[in-house]
Amino acid sequence: MPLIFEQLVNGLVLGAMLCLISVGLSLILGLMRVVNLAHAALFAVGAYLGLTVHSVTQSFLLGIFCSFAGGVILGIILEIGFIRLVYEDPDASLILTFGLLLAITEIIKMIWGPAPQLPKIPEELFGNIVIGPAVLPIYRVVVAGLGILIFAAIYLLIKKTAAGLVTRAVLDNRSLVESFGIKTAITLRSVFALASGVAALSGYLAGPMFGIFPDTGMSPLLFSFIAVILGGVGNIFGTAVASILIGLIMSFATLIAPSLGYVIVYSFSIAVLLYRPQGLFVKTEA
Repeated sequence: MPLIFEQLVNGLVLGAMLCLISVGLSLILGLMRVVNLAHAALFAVGAYLGLTVHSVTQSFLLGIFCSFAGGVILGIILEIGFIRLVYEDPDASLILTFGLLLAITEIIKMIWGPAPQLPKIPEELFGNIVIGPAVLPIYRVVVAGLGILIFAAIYLLIKKTAAGLVTRAVLDNRSLVESFGIKTAITLRSVFALASGVAALSGYLAGPMFGIFPDTGMSPLLFSFIAVILGGVGNIFGTAVASILIGLIMSFATLIAPSLGYVIVYSFSIAVLLYRPQGLFVKTEA
């Protein structure tokens, strides 16, 4: 029982990490029709930036702020300089963002070097906590909680605010929104910046658990795209549920054989898409 409970928490932690990346990808793909491979580079930039700030200041909270802020700033730069040129063109965006991914990865190597690094867990979050029958690392529990809180904040922002109303309207029909004289450029830029900041933050939070290296975001990016497809493009709740499900599958698969996690996730994804190509949480038209 303790082992199962521990794997449950580990699955929730992994799912929370995927959720933070996947929700941004889902919004970007749904709003802009942009396949953003550069998201993996933002994950890595956030990891290295947070590590640097934490090493200098010994402040976990400052690392969180700087990784998020750095991701937002880089996201705005990428959107203004590149991404807005390929709106509504998935093929062109795929090629462009792949190029950006390679370029940013090489810049990371130039600044921080190619060697893998394992950031230390903050002293205030070091140790274990007893929850029911299991002994769990405090850091993993905190990361899972932060992931849930950040997703809840994004969900409420999209569902309960005026800015979220405009975002949902653009997601449904951008041309109709623009026909009313509403400028959508700021909305698109803001969503891209927010998604970039959250991806960078998740990279920093994941660092002490999984280590960081220049292309550290590639594996999370792959599973995040799977979550977006399974949950339904543009459906952030569905994407979050799919992310948690993938995290749980990966976690419990390690009880049998670590390599089976990938096989099970891919097989499950294929099976779902054969019967629900539009995703699990997108309603079919009558």
